[in-house]
This record gives sequence, C-alpha cells and structure tokens, in this order.
Amino acid sequence: MKAKTKGSREELERKYGIRYSVLLELHYFDPVRMIILDPMHNLFLGSAKHMLKIWNATKILRDEHLGMIQEKIELIQCPSDVGKLPQKFSSSFGSFTADQWKNWTILFSVFALKDVLKSDDLECWRAFVLACKNLCTRTMKKSNVKLAQKLLLSFCERFEKLYGEDRVTPNMHMHAHLDQCINDFGPIYSFWLFSFERENGILGSMPTNRRNIEIQLMRKFIKNLHSLDIVCNLNILSDFGSEFNKLFGLDELPDRGTLSEMSRKPDFEYIKLSSRNVDFQNADWRLNDGNEYPSGKSMALTEVEVKHLFQMYGVLYPNIAISAESVCISYRSVRQVSIYGSILGTKHGRSYR
Repeated sequence: MKAKTKGSREELERKYGIRYSVLLELHYFDPVRMIILDPMHNLFLGSAKHMLKIWNATKILRDEHLGMIQEKIELIQCPSDVGKLPQKFSSSFGSFTADQWKNWTILFSVFALKDVLKSDDLECWRAFVLACKNLCTRTMKKSNVKLAQKLLLSFCERFEKLYGEDRVTPNMHMHAHLDQCINDFGPIYSFWLFSFERENGILGSMPTNRRNIEIQLMRKFIKNLHSLDIVCNLNILSDFGSEFNKLFGLDELPDRGTLSEMSRKPDFEYIKLSSRNVDFQNADWRLNDGNEYPSGKSMALTEVEVKHLFQMYGVLYPNIAISAESVCISYRSVRQVSIYGSILGTKHGRSYR
C-alpha cells in the first residue's frame, strides 16, 4: 500500500517474500492457514518430477536403465480409464502432463524401478509412493492422513541423507503442511488443480493467430457453450452430431480473421429453434436473416410426405396438439442453401458446391 512505484513494490516483495492482496486487510484472514497447498503441483509436478531429474543428474538412472523401465511399462495392461504413459519414456518424461506424473508415481514406478534402483533409493521412493496412494482417494480417514504425513516426512529425511541437503527444495518442505490443508479442506480431490490443468490444455490446443488471444479464446468458449445448450436426444447427438454442427456453423465459425469474416456469425436464437424444448407455438419461425439460396422452384408436398411430416412433429412435440391442416405443404426447392456461411446441398447439387 505504501509503495508508490512498481520498483519499490517489487523491492518490498523481494524483501518480505509476499505480495499485497486486499484479503490481507481482512482481520480474520490468515494467509498461512487459509491458502491452499495444491497437491498436484506439490506431489507430482514437484517432488515426483524432481526425483527423476536427480536420478538422471547423478547417473543413478542411465540410458540402459531407461530402456529397462520402458520394457516393464509395456508389460502392464491398464484398465481403459487409466491414461497411458508416452511410448518413449526415456525422451518424454520431461514433458509428462500432471496426470501422467500421477499415473507414473502411483501405478507404474515401483514395479518399473525394482531391480533398477539400489535398495536405499527404492525404499526412499516407496515411502513417497505410499504417501501418494493414501492421499489420492475420494474419501479419507484421519488415520490415512496421519500415515501419509509420516511417510512424507520419512521420504524427506531419507532424501536428505541420500542426495544431500543442497538438493532439498522448498516444495519438499511444503509436504509437512499438506496434512493441515486436508484437515481444513477435506480430501485432495476437492481442491487439487487437475481440472484447471485440463482446461489449460484445452485452451493451449486452440488455434490462434497470437494476436488478441484472450478475445479468440472467449469466442471459442461462447461458441462451445451455446452448442452444449442445445437439448437433443443422446442417440441424435451420437448419430448426427457432426451434421448438426455443420448446419449451425459451429465447426466453421471463425474465431479469428477479418472484420468481414467475423461478422458472418450465426444467430444463436436461430440455433435454439432446433431444440426439442423450444416454445413451439410462440417461436419466431422466420428464417430470412443469415440464409442465402438461389432462386428455385415452388413445389408442394405430397399427401404421403405431409403424413410423415405430421408424424415426425408428433414425436418431437408430443405435448403440443398439432393438426395435419397446420402443416405447411408448400416449399421452395433449391440445389443448395447457405446458412450463416455453411453451405448445405442435395445429392443432385454436388457439382455446384
């Protein structure tokens, strides 16, 4: 609060190791007790990753050992809900995702490292793995928390003896406070950051032109949000989902481009007309905006077509009384139609597309 410039503020941050937050002005706020320690970073992106780096740097794990680990991993048959590790372990562990680090630690590592590490190194690592197994559960007893805490402290003590205090990290010190977070906030499934990490992966995979990235990501998010709001039968989604996306332009809606291209966006009120829960009787069914089609022939439905159309309406809207006379029998026949930039055509009009 007293800092007048950015430089003086950064100097205070370096001096005291903390940044200002308006939360600090709340008399009941305890910045140590009320800030959560994330187990995902603390355990898997922290110590698990650090251990492999130490083993590589000290030549405890050599190239031939990494090959042996890869062979052992390939022998393991995992359930379908367990993610696989990359095929080339030796060259990929530096870029593991948080979920892959968790799977490596809890499921694969002890089996893969047996007869590869020396007994002291393996026992040190086993203490960490057993602690993670006790912590990574959706329900937890206080006895499990105490056991996990004891194992984590044992791991840290063994680590210091084996590899030296200069390799002990501040993150390892935070292991000693993890039990406090669990006692205050519940099992780690309720507050670890895997869901945020997954969303970061989704956002990172979205194509952008590296300009106004925030706006592009928000457009993509809103587009997906509207597509999820459409209520459809599950069978319809699985069988015809891709076609519906094409119809509504959701697959082709640009997130970047010129002003002219960006202005060609679908009217989401129009998309909502496809939903089964649409207000059938009061909806505005005029579809003039956003539609482009060549001049075509004015035609009329046959009696059989009217009958089938009436039956379809009865299935889609069973709670609404629809008479056969209310079904419009006239229509315009065209080879293709453009709906908000998405071109749809008939089999006979393929040469025009």
